[in-house]
Order: sequence, then structure tokens, then C-alpha cells
Amino acid sequence: MLQAVRIRSWTALDVGIAVFLLLMLTTQIMQRWWIPSGDRFNLIHITLAGLIVVLRFTQQTKGPFKWVLGGVGVGIFVVAFTYFWEPAKSLSVRSAIPTNMDFVVGCLLLALVIYLVYRSFGLIFASLGLIAVGYAFLAEHVPAPFTGPPIKAEFALARLSMTSQFTGVIDTVARFVWFVIFWGMLVEVSGAGRVIQHLSRVLGAKLASGPALVAVFGSALVGSLTSAGGSNVAITGSITIPMMKEAGYSGKEAGAIEAAASTASGVTPPIMGVVPFIMADALGVPYLTILKMVLPIALIWYLSVAVYVLAAGFRHDNLRRVTSTELASQKVPVNEVWRSAALFVVPVGGLIWFIVANIPLSTAVFYAFCLTVVLALVLRVEKRLDVWWRGIRNAATMASRIVLAIVVVNVLVDVMNFTGIGFRLGDIVFDFSGGTLLYAGLLVMLFGVILGAGLPPLVVYFVMIVTFKPVFFAFDLPDSVTLFTAFYMGILANISPPTAPAALVATGLSGAGFWETSMESMKIAAAAFFIPFIVLVAPEVLVGAPEIDPVSILRFLLVMGAILLSLSVLSAALAGWLGIRLNLKLRAVLSVVPLIMYFGLYNDLDYLLWSTIIVSVVSIAAGAFLYRGHRLKGPAPAPSG
Repeated sequence: MLQAVRIRSWTALDVGIAVFLLLMLTTQIMQRWWIPSGDRFNLIHITLAGLIVVLRFTQQTKGPFKWVLGGVGVGIFVVAFTYFWEPAKSLSVRSAIPTNMDFVVGCLLLALVIYLVYRSFGLIFASLGLIAVGYAFLAEHVPAPFTGPPIKAEFALARLSMTSQFTGVIDTVARFVWFVIFWGMLVEVSGAGRVIQHLSRVLGAKLASGPALVAVFGSALVGSLTSAGGSNVAITGSITIPMMKEAGYSGKEAGAIEAAASTASGVTPPIMGVVPFIMADALGVPYLTILKMVLPIALIWYLSVAVYVLAAGFRHDNLRRVTSTELASQKVPVNEVWRSAALFVVPVGGLIWFIVANIPLSTAVFYAFCLTVVLALVLRVEKRLDVWWRGIRNAATMASRIVLAIVVVNVLVDVMNFTGIGFRLGDIVFDFSGGTLLYAGLLVMLFGVILGAGLPPLVVYFVMIVTFKPVFFAFDLPDSVTLFTAFYMGILANISPPTAPAALVATGLSGAGFWETSMESMKIAAAAFFIPFIVLVAPEVLVGAPEIDPVSILRFLLVMGAILLSLSVLSAALAGWLGIRLNLKLRAVLSVVPLIMYFGLYNDLDYLLWSTIIVSVVSIAAGAFLYRGHRLKGPAPAPSG
């Protein structure tokens, strides 16, 4: 059983969080057999998630204001739950004829949710919710082409404060998403990541760049369970970053490599967070279809980042391997490694098996959750009760914060629908881009980077779908491309300034500056920023995606070969090594190779793709020849062009 360790941070607020967490888990489990009618389940879910977030903020806040925040927050959620419970089944109709008390309670609840979202994710996303509310009132006064129809203020306020908070995407989040996020983080808390940490030490003894390579692959595997770049850096970076610095990497490089590796967790099968499950439901396809779609993307990301890490390792003259003495001192008992591996493989493998067996997705996740709990109690990899409680508390808080963020997304969706701006946005962007897909893609990329500042991928996904699905529809792109682009932009937001949460956490662990770490991580993952543009012009890379015409094997190999080779050359050029150290001129020349590949895809010119492959192969072969010659001659010469 768990060790009887005293939890020093246990307080009355912890008791409250535990109670509401237990109630949340109870409703999630009971929905397999009993679901409240109408929108009452959504009301239960929002209330419990809000209470968890309020108590957690109260616990983290210092001074007398904490009790004001806690008392007011808990009071508003309890009053709103009590008030809206009876009319929950008719809220969408009732918002057309609201009472004064409907206004008061609904507006208080909406204001509290937006404030908690601001505390959780910063000013940018909270401002987006406020802008949406303001647009609902002022749409008729906004200049063209964003002008909307005149809407009565009382109708807009009633709809936003009542209907928008309990319908739409909230239903999906309440019935499924919270539980998936909580389960993914629970697997990590149980000790499943220790097997990855053990492999990192072993590989570090084999290669000078071993710790960095482990950061690439190990962090991605662990992060697949949570799909949260910042959280993943906090979990694995405490091990990989010191190892990389000890091997000779600078703090900037170590933090950037870990940030880029943890961000790759979003496209790492088999879990990839919660968004792919939502995508599978939206496209009406099995989850395994989403796995097939993402595999080529994961291969592109991993190969390019691994090439950068290897090239940077060869460029360094002072990297050293982990010594056998250090490896022995950090040795993990074999039985603990196997138990940790079982905690990772069995629940995840079981989830995939349940899905293949055509068990409903929500039920499959519930079974995987049960497997995790049973194995954690039997195998006892993590025995410290305080570690378990901190992990469970943080998992519940993160999942609950996302629920409140989705309320703001739902408000945005509702405003775009009843003002009509959502139906016209595609034509607006189409006209602004001059009907050019490249320019429209740049707008999507820019918007996604700005919007994704500090937000979880799930929230970015929903907002991107709401705002840019009409844009891609105007270009006659398949839904698979639209959904994937929205999903992918939420991943890139982890290393994209101005917030770059993965880089921010890595900065705290590496001791380097935030901006230099963030820019270095973007350089390491530069190939990843090509992927959305590639998918827009060559959707066949999403293997097996519905509504996308399949291509021949030879055509697919040609496209993937050109992409992988050209982006690998780009990574080597950015790292500054390809057999020899590269000067700026050679870096600039090699960086043009992926642009040739892209324009070959954009204009459907196979000869440009073949040219890309030939140039890449010749460059890599020349680098290998030069490296072999330098090794035979002895120490490498001074940097040369």
C-alpha cells in the first residue's frame, strides 16, 4: 500500500478540493449508467470544475484577498447551480424571455468564469472572450466587412450569460474530455515515466549527444500522456536538462532542446492528448485512423529535430558521455524499471485494444483508467502519498481550468453564430488573401500563434475550428485538413512567443534567458513550422484521412522523401554542421532546399521534388565524405566554407 507519509500542505482547502474532485470523478464514472436529463450534467460539471479552480487559486493566493476570492467564487457557483438546476432543461428557450434574476445570476457566473480564465491563461484569451461579448452588442456599429445585424442588448446578454455556458461544445467536454485529461496525467503520477528516465541514462553513456536524444524521444513519449508542453518540461526537464548541461550543452541549448522535444508530445502516438479523440468523433472515423494520419507528421518532426540534435552534438567540441561510474551511481533497480514499463504499456495498450474492439471511446478510456488504478496499487512504483496527492490535485486543476476555458470558447461560438460573422469570415479572409492559399495559410499561422499564447491545445483547437473552418471551406479543403491544422496550431503554441509555455518552464530549469531559449527552440523545431503549409498543399501526407483521395505508393514515397530529406538538410544547416562546420553562406544555401520542395508541392511539379531529393542526398553524402576524411586526418580543421 501507499506509504503513510504526512502531507504537510494538507489544509481545509485541500479537503474541499478533494471533496469536489471526488464528486467530479463520481459523475464521470456514473455517466456510463446514468446521465441527468437536459443540460443538468453540463451544469454539474461546470460548477464542480469552477469550485476546484476557485479553491486551488485560493490556496495559491497570499493575503486576505484569498478569502474574498474563495468566498465570492464558491458563493457564485453554488447560487448559480441552485438557481439554474430546475430550469436547466429549458435554458435555450428561457433566454428569450429572461427574468431580472436570470440576468443577475447569469452575468455573475459569466464574469467569474472570464476572471478565472484570465487567472489561468492570461490576458490574451480572456480579452478574446470580452471582445466577443462586446461584438454581440456593437456588431451593427462595426465597420464593414465585419458589420453584423442589430441585436437587442437584453437578448444578447441573456443568451451569453445563460445559453452559451451550458450548451454546444461544453457537452463534449463535460462528458469526455475532463476524464481523458485527468487519466493521462494520472498515468504519469503513478510512476510510468521512470522507465523513460532510465533509458535516458543508458543512452547518455553510449553517445555524447545521448542526453539530448533522450530528451527528444523520452520527453515525447512521456508527454504523449498529457499533451501539455509546459507540464511535460516540468516532469522530464528536471532530469534531461541537467544531464545535457553536464554533457557540455549551454543552458540555452539544453532548455530549447527539452522544450522542442516536449512540444513534439502532441503528435506522439498513441495518446497525443485529448484533441485527436475529439477529431475522430468529428470526422466519424475510428481513433486508429487519426493515428495513421498523424504518423507521417510525427516522423517529419522527430527526424528533423533528431538531425538538429546530432548535428549540434558533432559541432560541439566539448561534449562528454555519461561515465560508467555515474551510470552505476544512478542505477535503477531492474524490477522497478519493469514495473514502470508495465504502468505505461498496459493501460495505453489496453486503450488501443479496446478501441480496435469497437468499444465506445468514452468506455475505453474508463477501462484504461481502471487498469491504471489497479496497476498503481498492485505494482506500487510510486509509494509516496504526498506525491500522489500533488499530482492528482494538479491534474484535476488543469482539467478543470480547461473546462472553464471552453465556456469562453462556447461564448465565442455562439456570438459568431447569432451575429452571422462566422458564415462571412471565410469570404473575408479569402478576399483579403487574394484567393491565394499560401497567404491564407500565413494568416492562419499568425492567428494561431497569437491565440495560442499560453493556452492548452484543446482550447486552441476549438477556437481555430470556430474561426477558420469557413476559411478553409472557401478554398474547398477537406475537413480532415481543417481539423488537423487546428489541432497542430495548438501544439506549436507551446514554443511560439510571446508566451511559449514550454520554453518558459525550460528557462526556469536551465537558468538561461526566456527569449533566447524560446528563439532557440523555434530554430530547433523550424521544420515543424513547415508542416501546416505542407498539409494545406499536399493533404495526402495525412494517410487514410477521409475525403482525401489516396495516391499511389510511389507518389507518396516521392512526396515524403522530398519532405524528410529537405527538412533534414534545413535542420543540419540551422545547427551549423554537415560533416564540417558550416559558415553563414553555406547555411543560407542549404536553407533554400525546403523552399524548393514546398513550391514543388504547391505547383504540383514533380521535377522540383526530384531535384530536392537529389540535392539533399548529394549534400548529405558530401558531408559524410568530409567527416570521414577529417576523422582519418585527425582533429577537425577550423570552420570553413
